[in-house]
Amino acid sequence: MLFAVTAHPILLSLKSKFIIGYLDDLTAGDVANVLADDFDQICEQAGNIGLSLNVHKCEIISNTGFSNLPQQFNNFKKIIPEESELLGAPLINSEALSRALDARCSDLARASNRLKLLSTHDALLILKHSLSSPKVLYLLRCSPCTGHDALDVFDANLRLALSGITNVDISDQAWIQASLPVAQGA
Repeated sequence: MLFAVTAHPILLSLKSKFIIGYLDDLTAGDVANVLADDFDQICEQAGNIGLSLNVHKCEIISNTGFSNLPQQFNNFKKIIPEESELLGAPLINSEALSRALDARCSDLARASNRLKLLSTHDALLILKHSLSSPKVLYLLRCSPCTGHDALDVFDANLRLALSGITNVDISDQAWIQASLPVAQGA
């Protein structure tokens, strides 16, 4: 919170059309020369309060190439739009999204074998709060995942994990019913 209060005046001084700050992550979007001016502004204002940017962690995303960028971006990681992420969530439906969803599927598949070794209650709590909902819901909320094939794989892995933990074979109809949205007030 203190960092956000400290960084807020810096963000307000920027000229870019797109500016986001979350904890210690700053994101700006505009044409290259405006971004270069904003980068200089951030470096100057941050230096005045004893902060500095780690330029080697900075990224620039460009769909027009990287050959004519201002010199301020020389040490930035160059990212093409298909590989772009914001706070760990892919920005477009691309290979980056497939990799992120596949990673969630493989994490769940690997963990489901280990969860069978725990007591049912502990395994269900871990499945609910650590492995399935939070990480996939974050991707679903932040990335264009609609209709992605990996969601079916994740669903099948989740069903297998739940069946393995509870030692109950879940029929197709029961799984559909369990997947229905809960009515408000119920």
